[in-house]
Amino acid sequence: MEAMEDKDPSPDPGPAPPTAGNICVGSPSNGGRMGPGETHWVVRRSVVREGDRRGEKPRFGATGKVAVSGVDCARGDGCDVSEEELTGDFFYSKYLNRLHSGEVQVGNADTEVDKALELCVRAMRPGEKCVAVLGARVDLWRNGRRKTGEEDGSEAKREARVEVECELTLESVLNAQPIHKWYPETKFDKAQEANAAAVRLFKLGRTVDAFHKFHLTLTLLTFVVDEAEAAKKKADRREREEGGKPDSGDPAAAGGSNVSDDLAKQASDLSLTCLSNLAACHFQWGNHAFVAKLASRVLERQPANVKLLYRRGVARLEMWDFEASRADLVEAHRLDPSNKAINDKMGVLRIQEKKHKELLAGGMKKMFA
Repeated sequence: MEAMEDKDPSPDPGPAPPTAGNICVGSPSNGGRMGPGETHWVVRRSVVREGDRRGEKPRFGATGKVAVSGVDCARGDGCDVSEEELTGDFFYSKYLNRLHSGEVQVGNADTEVDKALELCVRAMRPGEKCVAVLGARVDLWRNGRRKTGEEDGSEAKREARVEVECELTLESVLNAQPIHKWYPETKFDKAQEANAAAVRLFKLGRTVDAFHKFHLTLTLLTFVVDEAEAAKKKADRREREEGGKPDSGDPAAAGGSNVSDDLAKQASDLSLTCLSNLAACHFQWGNHAFVAKLASRVLERQPANVKLLYRRGVARLEMWDFEASRADLVEAHRLDPSNKAINDKMGVLRIQEKKHKELLAGGMKKMFA
């Protein structure tokens, strides 16, 4: 399902876990401290009780039981939310919420606070207890939560700083294999789960949280698509070398891929939907260059995608690329002549072009006056 609106993937789907002991992880440019506008995490961890050294640290995809206690927000000193907000509002955290069962799946975090908690959990061993200080910046503006100022009429806050101290105990863990060992079906299933969560967040107006989920979805799908494409190239090369067509029923002859043609097509289709949804997020934020770039990638495969033609046309209009914008909007209008948003934007394009020509004419007159 594609997130709706009218108004490049990394090979690693999760952050690297910190080492044991007292640690600080955050933006590389700031030495672990959160800078203005950044959504990186800060984690400081002090071990209270060592865990089982024979046990493995949780990897991406692992599930476990984490006991959380002693939640304390240092409000007024690095924290803009109260303990009541943090433990009672899923917008900030589900793992620290007082209604949460304690089940944690690494890679399943929706919020910046929960990503910081997962980062800490990935450094722990079964049975370990630690005191953790988790810090994050939450983008209120682009997540649909405008936190108004006091009654003095101060401007609404665009972000909230969260710094919370708590005790974490990793009571149990069912670890996952390293992601490169997952079956293609497992990667695709995880990608579908992440995509469903992203669509849910997008519909709630939490576009930043949705964006990161769409990015995770695309990363997982890239593993599947790349494996299928590599196997196809290998099979084609073998066919050229041997002068005959390999038997499609023989996986080895087909390039050694475990990805079926049907799964490869599903992964490719969902990848295009993800790119479209990433463009939708940038569209809402007014990042016109990114909208045009992402929309173009989808339109290479889906040239009749009206929604992407419209988004790219609007983005190009905002960048004053009137000729390219007209081409997109005209094609979108041809495919969907009754679409009011497209028709309205074509009217805006004509007005903007006229103003631009008048501005240029006026400038030329002044230049040669």
